[in-house]
Amino acid sequence: MHYAVGVAVYLFFYVLVVVYPLLIDIAFGATGGGFPLLRVLLFSLPVFLVGPRVVRRFADKQPLIPDEYRAGSYVFRSVGNFFVFIGHLGFFGSIGFAVYVASIGATGVPVGYGLALAQFAYALGIALVEIGYRQWRSDENLEKLTSYVKPVWITIGVLLALNFIIGLFGMASTGRPADLLSYDERRALARSNGYAREVQKKAQAFFEAERRLPCINDKYIDVESLIGPPPAEFDIEIMDCGRFTITVESVDGVVRKPLLWIASEADTDILEWRCYSGHHERIERHTNGRCVYDSSLAESL
Repeated sequence: MHYAVGVAVYLFFYVLVVVYPLLIDIAFGATGGGFPLLRVLLFSLPVFLVGPRVVRRFADKQPLIPDEYRAGSYVFRSVGNFFVFIGHLGFFGSIGFAVYVASIGATGVPVGYGLALAQFAYALGIALVEIGYRQWRSDENLEKLTSYVKPVWITIGVLLALNFIIGLFGMASTGRPADLLSYDERRALARSNGYAREVQKKAQAFFEAERRLPCINDKYIDVESLIGPPPAEFDIEIMDCGRFTITVESVDGVVRKPLLWIASEADTDILEWRCYSGHHERIERHTNGRCVYDSSLAESL
């Protein structure tokens, strides 16, 4: 598959995973703990190498890999193209697998891991190909490329500095306090919420069929098929009618404590869900108000 496709995929994920969270952090006051400086710089290296050539590609229509460079025997280019190919397999293979999983109705399958890991292969491949390209230009005594590296470094540096300063003051422009969750805790909270949505879908389907809230004896969901046999990463407990709990691995250092989800009938045919925690004092902040803290639930959950 074409090298330019790999570059396009990587640049898209770079904006999505690195630049976008930094901008969100600046807007909402979070400190970006999941994207430390070293990680940003490592993922920026391929962008700094290929970015000027992408700009040049749009300006003068020159291909990213000229025929003369492709015809040459350069180890960096060959090895780099191999890793780009591995990235293609991981990225597009994961998309195909996701379509298959969706077609058979399976839930809880972490298909996103392949997409994420593919970016590491793309990063290494792009870096090697670009190093080989510069070696080829040097051997051919071609003019130096126009460099946009310095402005890009300055832009990233300004974003990081603003992100750090705003996070240090702990207050966003909207007046919301900073969310200090680490990346692993944000991921754990997001995954538990994802599993909660799967339970809610089954409850909604039961409600539409029976016109009542599902209860324990209705066995409207097979928890083990959703999260796997014990010991599972998450614990889901179906409680009385329209209620269930799901644990979160860690939030604010509070380990394996549950969130309580309660359904209520609305004027429409869609159940309304409310979320509570008796253990995570800042849960409302971490979930943008979707869950609230209620200390009275601490003993019962």
